[in-house]
Amino acid sequence: MNILLISLPEKNKDMKLEATEVLPLALYSLSSVLKCQGYEVSIIDPCEFVYLDEKENAETTCVTLIEECLEEGYDIVGFSVNTFNWGITKTVVNQISWKKNTTVVLGGLHVSVFDEYSLLTTKADIIMRGEGELTWCELVATLKNVAPLDTIKGITYKSGKNIIRNPDRGAMTIEDLEALPLPDYELLPIDNPYVEMPVESSRGCQFSCSFCSIPHRHNWRGLCEIQVIERVKHAKRHMKNIMRGGNILFVDDCFSMHPKRAIKILDALHKCYGEEMKYFIEARISNILSGEFLEGFQRNLISQMQIGVECGYDEGLKKIKKGLTIAQLYKGLRIIEEKGLSSVANLSFIIGFPWEDFGTIEKTLDTVEYIVNRFGILCRVNWFMLLPSDIWWERKKYGINVESDIYDNPSWRYDTDIFYSTNPLISEEEINRIEKRIKLIYACTKKISYNRTFAI
Repeated sequence: MNILLISLPEKNKDMKLEATEVLPLALYSLSSVLKCQGYEVSIIDPCEFVYLDEKENAETTCVTLIEECLEEGYDIVGFSVNTFNWGITKTVVNQISWKKNTTVVLGGLHVSVFDEYSLLTTKADIIMRGEGELTWCELVATLKNVAPLDTIKGITYKSGKNIIRNPDRGAMTIEDLEALPLPDYELLPIDNPYVEMPVESSRGCQFSCSFCSIPHRHNWRGLCEIQVIERVKHAKRHMKNIMRGGNILFVDDCFSMHPKRAIKILDALHKCYGEEMKYFIEARISNILSGEFLEGFQRNLISQMQIGVECGYDEGLKKIKKGLTIAQLYKGLRIIEEKGLSSVANLSFIIGFPWEDFGTIEKTLDTVEYIVNRFGILCRVNWFMLLPSDIWWERKKYGINVESDIYDNPSWRYDTDIFYSTNPLISEEEINRIEKRIKLIYACTKKISYNRTFAI
């Protein structure tokens, strides 16, 4: 079986294809998994589309490149889909003239949630739901043997005019994850924009924040120290394949979830490489408060330690199920300060949750202003974006009357009408006042980062 794996870039506000700084790890991991089963695999990296996006419109650029590749003759074409590249993926899949003997598969978080809609509105044949490594192997073997699809857990597929949704497949175990081969970085394009090599040391999250779109909540699975070091060594060997930079980005939803494990990994990396490489990690205040995570912490190994706070007031933190209070936040920041980590820490905040009006947003900005002045820690402030999450399923009670077709717009997150329909309590005048305050905080501290994608 000959397989082509594709990840399309998203479109920016200028309707051009946008490059990212981190390569799509899922694509290269899946390639290795399938090659180990004896299949031939090719990849079209998202940056390859970006570099061609000059003369024609973005969709035409993508279709042209894919159709040129299809001349090689592929049995299966798989697309990796998230909520940001769904719109362009849908358009491109529908514009391509597929051969009857080519099976088109869509996988990823977005189509896992909106599987039936994704099949009803595209030429795709099969949706891969949830973690795909084991499901892909079973699917390809089944297609190769021309066997029925009804026994494969975790897929939704077309059968004549019907759509069949097979039972879910359970999350992969730690043993499953540790048995996965190392990513197929040999397929990286020579010319690429990537600045960091991604490494996965764990999967899932022990928490379940209401705004978050990650799957497998309350199900954190951490790889053993030896496995993680081997993956970092593999990424280091291929560091020459990226054009700029040279750091490692741990893509874990929470690297610090098991503090003693995290410290063992960092200590082992220090023994291997000293301070030659830096590491990006995500951490939680609750792990910092435990006292274990920052004990013996190798401060010079960290390029960034990102901490999600999101709300700046206790009521909001409770609504988003963060498991945190403002008092605990400040206590954790004092520990970060004592350990000399303020310069590498950064906190993320979200404003404009569906229940938030100008007054509640001001509470979050009060907290941000206190933090940047008292601790000198960078705070990143972004507007709420409605993604597949608990809030999505509860949207009607907040007066948000949108359906999944809003994501069909390839530039949906830059769309002003979509912003106001998903942030119902905020006006243009209030946005201007909020931005004026943020500019004042920045002018005084240079410690606040703010991004608004939509026009007003």
